[in-house]
Amino acid sequence: MPDYLLEIAAGGRVAGVDEAGRGPLAGPVV
Repeated sequence: MPDYLLEIAAGGRVAGVDEAGRGPLAGPVV
């Protein structure tokens, strides 16, 4: 689950909206 790690590293705030945050962020990154 690297998605959560990326979110926390990005600021941790994205973890609250990981459902919509990791979409555009973790999408291209992974």
